[in-house]
Amino acid sequence: MSTKVTIKHLWDDENQAGYHLFTNALDSFLADENGYEPVYLELNGVEFTASSPGNV
Repeated sequence: MSTKVTIKHLWDDENQAGYHLFTNALDSFLADENGYEPVYLELNGVEFTASSPGNV
């Protein structure tokens, strides 16, 4: 059973590429002092460049 809570997703069958932006239902204990929980980005079949501080 997945605990992923989808915010937005896109999948292109022709190119076998896409993304999934989500939170995890069990991550509420990881919230910071302002109540913000982690957000995850899963990329499939796409090129990307990542840099600090957390830019994709």
